[in-house]
Amino acid sequence: MLSRPVDAVVTIGDDTAGTSLLVSSSTNTLDDVLEDVTLNLLSTSDEAVTVTVAQDMDSIIESIKTFVSSFNEVISTIDDNTSFNPDTLERGVLLGDGTVGTVRSRLTGVILRRFEGVPDSVSRLFSVGLRLGAGNRLEFDEDKFREVYDTSPQVVEELFLAEETGFGAIIQDVLDGMTRDFDGLIDRKNELYTNQQKLLNGRIDGLEILLDAKRARLEAQFIGLEISLASLQAQQNSLLSLSLLL
Repeated sequence: MLSRPVDAVVTIGDDTAGTSLLVSSSTNTLDDVLEDVTLNLLSTSDEAVTVTVAQDMDSIIESIKTFVSSFNEVISTIDDNTSFNPDTLERGVLLGDGTVGTVRSRLTGVILRRFEGVPDSVSRLFSVGLRLGAGNRLEFDEDKFREVYDTSPQVVEELFLAEETGFGAIIQDVLDGMTRDFDGLIDRKNELYTNQQKLLNGRIDGLEILLDAKRARLEAQFIGLEISLASLQAQQNSLLSLSLLL
């Protein structure tokens, strides 16, 4: 890295056409030469240096695949916990829970919805290679995505990144609505379960008090019965002794 402030010549376009731009900076980092691009000056050169700015398609593809994997993992977890085996009668712990169904519906709804602010031809995710398959599992057609992106990169970026109407913003709103503290869907359900647990624990405590009282009464009755039996046994022995004397 350069150790002192520099004057850097950055050529944009064809230098032979006189499009060179002289930029002076007190650091080795240039942030305002190209929009959304940071240039790090590492060394000096007497020769022209060509800087090519291109989208890292492989990173984009990997990010989409990661999302697809995470989405399918959530759906699989929901399926496992809401399953029912008719042969063994084994039930998932969340079978019949309406909140779980709502979570699944909201997630799949984002995948199936129509997004605004982009042409109709790419207003749905399936138009760029993302679709729901069997079992609501998300499938990704990488070749289709690359084809559409190569043709209309800016439109595809709007589909995913538009500030309020893009896929990223919409799914973030959906996830926030389900996971937000205090008023999120899942937090409210957890609060309901907590209240139900407290209620059941209170009932258990009350039943334990009743059982202890019942146990005490039964023990007292048993002791009384033992005393009565001992008294009767003594009377029987006395009568037997008396009958022998007669």
